Amino acid sequence: MWDFLTFERFIAQDVLILFYYAGAVGMPLFLWYLRRRLVRTLPWCRNAGAELRRLYDTLETGRKVMTLLFFLVLFLSMELVWRMMFETMIGYFQMHDALMELTEF
Repeated sequence: MWDFLTFERFIAQDVLILFYYAGAVGMPLFLWYLRRRLVRTLPWCRNAGAELRRLYDTLETGRKVMTLLFFLVLFLSMELVWRMMFETMIGYFQMHDALMELTEF
């Protein structure tokens, strides 16, 4: 039970899973909040946001859908890369554990 205090067992995999979910859910929410706050407080962000909104409003319906699909695919791709990064790190620690078990014989 206390093997992790003597570094007999790595806790990295458990901690990585926790950080994965915190980042996958928390980061988009935090960035949305930060964007809203910057638009409210900084004049140049407010102006840029208004210009982007005007540009979006001038687009045809098909182009609006394509723009939304583009950003949806971009968001899902970033989530996928986030997942693969953590799977790689977890795989490394699983390989380390497997190799350590092999050397114990």
